[in-house]
Amino acid sequence: MGLLGSPYSVFAIVMLVFLIIGTFMDAVPAIIILQPIIGPMGASVGIDPYHMGIVVVLTLAIGLITPPYGLCLLIAADLAEISIATAVRAMVPFYAISLIVVAIAVLFPDLMLWIPRTALPNVVP
Repeated sequence: MGLLGSPYSVFAIVMLVFLIIGTFMDAVPAIIILQPIIGPMGASVGIDPYHMGIVVVLTLAIGLITPPYGLCLLIAADLAEISIATAVRAMVPFYAISLIVVAIAVLFPDLMLWIPRTALPNVVP
């Protein structure tokens, strides 16, 4: 935990881990396996659990469209009757936009938590 002095370093590690895990594993098992480790690590540097959850889900969603596992990418390529390589090339701009969205989620927690705080003011701090 000595290297994890700031919330941004924890988020960087979480994003990297879940981007890698998301390419090989489905989202639900990844959350079940890794959340007991990631949750306390985020809490130790003061990250809101809802904020961490949003970043984890956004990052794992990128894994659904990233080879080799990328189940959504494989299904979409099969339905469109195109090769996986063609689908991956077409997805490159979307990968960049998705990573930018995750970065915005990390950098602006109030923006990400606005709807939960408005809908559930007594639950979400």
